[in-house]
Amino acid sequence: MTSTLRRRHDDDDDDDDGDRDRDPYRLLRRRRQPPSPSSARRSREHLRRVNRDLSTSLPTAAAFVLVPFVGYAFLFLGMAFPRLLLSRQFHTKGQRSDFGTTEYRRRRGWYETLSNGDFWGCCMRNVPGLVLSRREEEGEEEENGVGERIDDGDDDVPPFSGSLSYLEMDAAGPVLDERSMLTLYRLIRQNFGRDGPGDGAPSVIGKLQPSHLHHLALSNNLASSLLLPPALAPAFLQICLPCWYLVRRLTNLAEDVILDDAALIEEGMSRDGCAGMTDEEVFDACWIRGLPLGPFAATNGGVDSGGGSVDGEARATRRVLTNHLRMMEAVMSARCGPSMVVATDEDMSGSLRSRGELVRDPTLRLLILHLHPIRYSLMRNSVIKH
Repeated sequence: MTSTLRRRHDDDDDDDDGDRDRDPYRLLRRRRQPPSPSSARRSREHLRRVNRDLSTSLPTAAAFVLVPFVGYAFLFLGMAFPRLLLSRQFHTKGQRSDFGTTEYRRRRGWYETLSNGDFWGCCMRNVPGLVLSRREEEGEEEENGVGERIDDGDDDVPPFSGSLSYLEMDAAGPVLDERSMLTLYRLIRQNFGRDGPGDGAPSVIGKLQPSHLHHLALSNNLASSLLLPPALAPAFLQICLPCWYLVRRLTNLAEDVILDDAALIEEGMSRDGCAGMTDEEVFDACWIRGLPLGPFAATNGGVDSGGGSVDGEARATRRVLTNHLRMMEAVMSARCGPSMVVATDEDMSGSLRSRGELVRDPTLRLLILHLHPIRYSLMRNSVIKH
């Protein structure tokens, strides 16, 4: 009796499987379902990672295949210098953490040079002094009110109030509020040129002074890909690499970060503390943006400290990335044009500008490349004067 019922149950399962197999539109309907935002973001990140891995490991693999006998030496060189010659598949978790913190320490060494020397040195003709102050109440509106239109004035007249306010301080620096982020946006747009609608961001980045361009490349870690000792790579970048190559690399980096920020904001990561991301994804996101990693993320006020548990460092890194997304959401939600409007809380909920508009915005590209050096200098010098 039991065996008869089991056979009938198996026959029913076979009939159900046959019905599913005979349905020719089941797979088509499944393919037509739109992918989730997180899967699209992870796919783009996977493609970027593959490109980076190929550029890193291809010289080692080519030397091993093309050079008889001598090519075996590159295998030992890869084991001796894994960061330069091996892709991340061959790195352990501890090695990735060490590489990320080491590169952040080198990048941070150029932050003040870029921010205080190049950025603020150019902007101070319009802003004689900037004072950094903490906003008293998070929900408190200033005298001008939220949602006010900020019109472009004459470039000869300083249009700014001379004050930047922040909500809190994390390891990367002050977490600027919406109005302060738009102030930085206007500073960049007024001092580093505006392109017409048909022009691209490379022309804006290409207009920077050579020293400014070199410091921008060094603070964004472009020297790490050079197969040279860390002491020689910055000098080689400034002397030997052409400016057009640096402009192209910086443009591609800015595009990647802008698209990734927009995807994370649309997924709600800026509001739920990046809860939908793994620790490795958070680490990689902070790595590419130049945010504090590991023990640097667990510090307060920019003081180095190697203490703290691994879980505490992971939570601090997640908090730093969340604050970055909150600041970028203010700029990406604002409506730009001949004038700029500060978005209200209702407007900012899921109302980012289109991806194409964000990527084509030359001011936004410069802002994303300068933001963390600016925050670091503001943390070190709360009052910036000419």
